[in-house]
This record gives sequence, C-alpha cells and structure tokens, in this order.
Amino acid sequence: MTLSPIRSAPPARRGTRLAGLVAGALVLTSCAGAEEAAAPGCTDFASDEGTVCVPVDAERIVATNYFSYEILRFLGVEPIAVTGVEELPEYLGGGAVDLPDIGTFQEPALETIAGLEPDLVFGNPDTESAAALGDIAPFVAIDTQVPVAWQDAVTRHADALGLEDRAAEALEEYDRRVAALGEAIGSPGDTEVSLVSILAGDGVGIIGDRRAAGALLLDVGFSRPAAQQGIENFEFPSAEEFGRLDGDVLLVNAFGEPAEVDRLRRELESSPLYPLLSAVQGGSVIDVGVHWFFHGPLATELMLTDLEELYA
Repeated sequence: MTLSPIRSAPPARRGTRLAGLVAGALVLTSCAGAEEAAAPGCTDFASDEGTVCVPVDAERIVATNYFSYEILRFLGVEPIAVTGVEELPEYLGGGAVDLPDIGTFQEPALETIAGLEPDLVFGNPDTESAAALGDIAPFVAIDTQVPVAWQDAVTRHADALGLEDRAAEALEEYDRRVAALGEAIGSPGDTEVSLVSILAGDGVGIIGDRRAAGALLLDVGFSRPAAQQGIENFEFPSAEEFGRLDGDVLLVNAFGEPAEVDRLRRELESSPLYPLLSAVQGGSVIDVGVHWFFHGPLATELMLTDLEELYA
C-alpha cells in the first residue's frame, strides 16, 4: 500500500474551543448508551471502553499512542497529531515528522489537543486521560498491546473508520508475502531463529512469539530455540543464562539511549557464554533495525522485507 506523505497539521478551524467541546459533548451524549440509535453523521462502534459514535468521514484524527498512529498510517490515514512526536522511531519518520507536540502517552496535553479541534481520538483503554479526551472528541479505545496480535488491532481500527476493505487488502498482501517467502526458503522450520533486543534501561531481552517479530518468524515457518519457546512478550535472562540466546541465526536489535545500549552490548559480547553460541561460531549474528522491537504493521512490513533480502 502506498501511504500519503505526512503533512503538517492545518490551522485550527474558526470557533472557540468551548464550542468544539460542546459539540463533542453533544455527539457523545447522542450515543451514550449502546441501545440508542446512532446520531446522524456517525456510526456506533464498540470500543474497549464502551460504544462510541464515530463521525462518518472523520478527517482530524489524533492518536495518543505510537501503535494507533502506526496503524492509521498503515490504513492510509494521516493523523493530525500523535503523542511523543519528538521521540517517534526512525521508521515512523523520527524527528522529521512535522506534527504538533501534544505531550506524551502518559501525559497528553489536553488543552493543546482540544485546540486542534479533532473529530476523533484513538488511544489505549484504561488510561487516566481517557475521560478527559472523550470530553474533547469521541474517544475510541482499542487495545494495541501484546498479546493482542497487530492484525487484530488493525482490523479493529479499520472497523471503527469503515475501512474494512482496505485493511483486508493489506492483510491479504502480508499473508501472500509470508507464504511466498516460506516457499522460497523451502524448509524454514529447519532453522531456529533467536530474537534478541538490547534495551536501554531493561537489559538484553528475548523477544517472545506473541510480539510482532516472533509472530512473523512463526508465520514464515521458522522455528524458535527451545529455550525461547513459551515467551509471550519479553524475557530478560541473567548473564548466567545467556546460553538461552542461542540459535542457528541470532537477530539482534537495539533500542534506547546509545551509551547504555553500547554498555549492554559490551556486557553481552564479553560474556564467556557468548563465543559458545552456535550463531556466533557460525557467523550468523545479524544486526537488524529498531523496527524489530516494535509491534505494529509498518514495522512488521519492514521486518518481512529484511527476511526477504536475507533468504529469498
């Protein structure tokens, strides 16, 4: 799918913020109960925090987490703002993204968001700011965190926006590429692939099978080392357990403050267990991009491209 380039958020429309808040409150009131009929111009959607009346053809959409932002981009939608914009990973545009600063995921800047007069806000459920965001515009809460599969999160966002056909087409293309790669490799199950993240502030971690990277390997048909099976998201072995990182191939990504990442990498590579790993002895340790750490559809497409270049 070809995505449109990110644009700067257009100037706020005329009208006071109070008028925008009142209008948003009226829309929410019109569909406060699941049994009430949807108001004209909006469609009921069962979000993770109750039924929301989603405006038809919403154009000014705010994402209050990276994953919703990534999913919207995957669906060809350009959000007007995302929390944590200054720390977006490189594969989502990094510092080159020209969007307003609306605070962080933990502390969204509510007044700034209200000033943008959004039609719709996406975010995770069970956040402290959910009610306040819902006072600004209809708030669609969709869980995007592991163990939720990224495909399911894409489908939920698409359902909310009436983009079911677009999502189905994109997911079918993913399935096609995965199947083609498995066929090109021939017997991917004969190769055990170890997935490791060097995470500043956390340590050297094993990526589990419910996270996007691990799920992708299984979709293609690769095997995971026995010591890594059963991990859902992340697990951080001690230095004495670095033998669990072994595999025929070791894919390593890094995320976080560079100096801390370098320290953790030195700690790993200076371990007496490191040179004993099969992947190290076989010259099959491969550094991959930061997108291997994330759990969204655009990251997964890049991972799949990496595997195609390595194996197809």
